[in-house]
Amino acid sequence: MMNIFFSWQSDLSKKNNKNFIEDCIKSAIKDLNGKNKYLNTFKLDKDTAGEPGNPNIVDVILEKIDNCKIFICDVSIINADYTGKKMPNPNVIFELGYAIKALGWEKIICIVNEEFGKIDKLPFDISHKRLVTYNLNEKEKLREKKKIIDIIKTNINILNERGLLFNELEDYFKRNIDTEFLTIINHLKKIVFETCDKNLLVDTEKLLNIKKEELLENIRNRKILGFHIFKNFNVNSNTIKKLSDSVVSTNHFPKDKIVILLKFLEWANWYNNFTNDRTHKNLFVEKEESNEFKIIKSNDTNLPNRMILGKIIDDNHFFVYDFGDIIYKARIEKSNYYFEINTQFIEEYANLLFNFIIITNEWLDKTGGEFIIDTFNNFEWNIKKINNFRLHS
Repeated sequence: MMNIFFSWQSDLSKKNNKNFIEDCIKSAIKDLNGKNKYLNTFKLDKDTAGEPGNPNIVDVILEKIDNCKIFICDVSIINADYTGKKMPNPNVIFELGYAIKALGWEKIICIVNEEFGKIDKLPFDISHKRLVTYNLNEKEKLREKKKIIDIIKTNINILNERGLLFNELEDYFKRNIDTEFLTIINHLKKIVFETCDKNLLVDTEKLLNIKKEELLENIRNRKILGFHIFKNFNVNSNTIKKLSDSVVSTNHFPKDKIVILLKFLEWANWYNNFTNDRTHKNLFVEKEESNEFKIIKSNDTNLPNRMILGKIIDDNHFFVYDFGDIIYKARIEKSNYYFEINTQFIEEYANLLFNFIIITNEWLDKTGGEFIIDTFNNFEWNIKKINNFRLHS
């Protein structure tokens, strides 16, 4: 999903400014998405739309600008009757200034309603840029609308031709990092939820939206298969370490994204240490053996601790139900037993799991609000987070 952010003002007529420009953007998006020329689809974003609760407005808007592909703003003059210097809306100017730094002028479209003042009355830094103008009082509305729609589409097509819409290097790193996040989500969902959906994307949504109290109640007094709770995440941590070292060496990722990867590494180390039998010997309380599963060692020489959980069909057949790395022999032998989380440690354990959810949501916030999964057919699933969570295929 590629966001087009619209910075609007409320000083002038909504009908002829905000609503008109927004309608033009939506029409351009509809045309672009309908032609399916791009690997991804465009979406209109603005103000704090789609954010839950009572967020910090400035922080949300700046983050949205960081994550958008195109920035469109209404820089129409709002004080035409004033005898002094004519100015656009100050909030729009602030957002425009940030967008210039974050995106560059080539990804910015400034629109002016000349009903309230000609472009030569605008501040010098803006008036000397290529601006899109319209005047609904003097010209036919449909013609003006078509003009703006065509300009938006043309700008996007030019950016695509120049390779400025997609960053292949960043997408490569993100796709591989996302794989590690989703792998751990796939493991943790089997601890948090008693029953899991066959579609990972459905449970991903549930996990990213779960409250800490709900998570705690989900795992309290519930029997969980040992195979799920005995896993070690060293392999995932090592992969993230290599990827983070690579992005640091390329000077490509912003520091705030790298910080989140460091949090991932710290969390994986925390998880592995906390669930280690030596740290909390009685963390998991053994219950009964399951007769539904069998444990098989993988023959992958690159993954010496990789185990396969097979669900038994009959004496000679099973199907692969899960996989994971289990280090200790004693735990491998008990992987087909059910356990409960010791009440002495359950709040700490719930906090451990919930911290991964926090880190994952931080990662999504900083990387466009979606996971990218690249399959063999170059097919992408985009997973929107929190209240905006949406599946796109």
